[in-house]
Amino acid sequence: MKTVTEINRKLDTCRAELGLAQSELERVNALEGSAVDSTAGYSTWRTEHGQAQAEVQRLSRLVGDLEATFAKRQAEEDQQGLLLRISKVRKASEKLAARITEDGAKIESLALDLIREVATLDREIAELNGRLPEGVDVIVGPDFIARGVPARQKKVLSEKKTWLWTFAETGNLVGDQSAVRSANGVSGVIEAGTASSYTTQCILRQFTEVTYHERAGPVIAKPIWQMVLPSFGSASVVYDGERVSSAREALQLLERKQQRPSKPEREVLIEYVPIGTNAAMQTAEEA
Repeated sequence: MKTVTEINRKLDTCRAELGLAQSELERVNALEGSAVDSTAGYSTWRTEHGQAQAEVQRLSRLVGDLEATFAKRQAEEDQQGLLLRISKVRKASEKLAARITEDGAKIESLALDLIREVATLDREIAELNGRLPEGVDVIVGPDFIARGVPARQKKVLSEKKTWLWTFAETGNLVGDQSAVRSANGVSGVIEAGTASSYTTQCILRQFTEVTYHERAGPVIAKPIWQMVLPSFGSASVVYDGERVSSAREALQLLERKQQRPSKPEREVLIEYVPIGTNAAMQTAEEA
């Protein structure tokens, strides 16, 4: 079976041949007027015309068949490609599922250990910060050291002198500097419009243009013990600290989690299914 590329290559060749055959038919058609002068000449023209017309019909049919074959083969190859892709993705999903189970168990253990250690230390830090002697700095927790951003003061990046137009009356900067008209480069005016004689007086003043980073407060990271840790071996959650408000509560939650089985057994239920027909039930009632 020919490939899509092979069929397309042959289709291009046949289309080119069809174009030449159509040009030849047009050339022969143009000769009909000069061929009618004699019987022999017209007979020769008709033979040549028939051959040219038959060649156009043949190639047109061939191109049509090839186009249909190409479309069919293209659809087949697309389908094969789609099925191959589905198979590859399915295998990749199964492989990654095994990795989730294997590596996930390690991640769960490491994460729970980290949550427990941070919560334990945060509980002690909270206690000590409440008892700090005068002049002793506050103890910074591990979460803020690792993930937080301390407060930042205003930082000047560059300075330069510049002249700007200001309103003479208030000293405020003119928003649109290009709107000021000046004859001497020191004082100027802003005209209200062509229909009005009202003008606003302006004065050129020197400023220091300062480029800077503005002051920013600290960025406090959400405590690790407030994270939600999904189970990598089931659809449940191993640890849910979203509603935990203190390190002490986090440690209590971890303690409760340790006492519970990781995979609770499925609940056993009982139902009663009728046996037999209504007639059998009626007979039993009569007996």
